[in-house]
Amino acid sequence: MAQYTQEQMHQAFENVQDKTNWKNPIDCIIDDPGEENLECLRDAIIHFTGSIARINSVDEGKVRVQANGYYLAIGA
Repeated sequence: MAQYTQEQMHQAFENVQDKTNWKNPIDCIIDDPGEENLECLRDAIIHFTGSIARINSVDEGKVRVQANGYYLAIGA
């Protein structure tokens, strides 16, 4: 697992977090950020929510990112 700065993880997480409440489950489609940035995104989701991301290709150049989110993972 690579080490990322808080700022790098924050930027990655902002791209996928629920816009109404960051603690909600994550379910979005984004442009494929590339393997290095996907690793940062996976780490960021774990860091901020305690949940594991599921990332799947959905279309050329797009990925779907899903995770349980903070409320479900932490129970708060």
